[in-house]
Amino acid sequence: APSENSGEEAPATGIFTLFDTYLLWEDAANLVLVDQHAAHERIIYDQLVTNTRLRMQYFLTPLTLELSSGQVRTAQEQRALLLELGWEFEEFGGDALLLRSGPQDFSIEDIQNLFLNLLDELALADREQEVDPKERMLKIMACRQAVKAGERLSPRERATLITNLRATRIPQTCPHGRPTMIAISKAEIEKMFKRR
Repeated sequence: APSENSGEEAPATGIFTLFDTYLLWEDAANLVLVDQHAAHERIIYDQLVTNTRLRMQYFLTPLTLELSSGQVRTAQEQRALLLELGWEFEEFGGDALLLRSGPQDFSIEDIQNLFLNLLDELALADREQEVDPKERMLKIMACRQAVKAGERLSPRERATLITNLRATRIPQTCPHGRPTMIAISKAEIEKMFKRR
């Protein structure tokens, strides 16, 4: 694993990108590769776990959503959990809802799709009698909000991502258990080039 303060030592200009998906930098005697999506997902998940409202916003004009009758029922039954996750809404007659809050930095279409996806996941969790669906909902929200593979990050964004990742509880994996980073030692690289 990278040394304790590698993210702070690496200046923004010393962090490189590969395929607009991985961040690379030298840390002591290692080449460290970070999956930017998995790393950002871990950061957002930890923020959501400690403060679900951190990345939520109120809309100036509420979004009107047309739902299926099953989705309306799920929204009613899971209102307390959805509110705890930062989603505020009210019934608007028939199978419509007014969505008053949702995640920041999303298009209107993505917010609507995420809310509908959460309703479907909650209905599935209810059918499977999942004891606590909140953790899975937070993982879905973190995944959808995280920077994607293929998105180009500025030097400052790269450095911030690394610094924020180092401050998380479990920086080595994303909430789904995938690795956020790997380190290749100088010795391994030298073996590849037959220097050892």
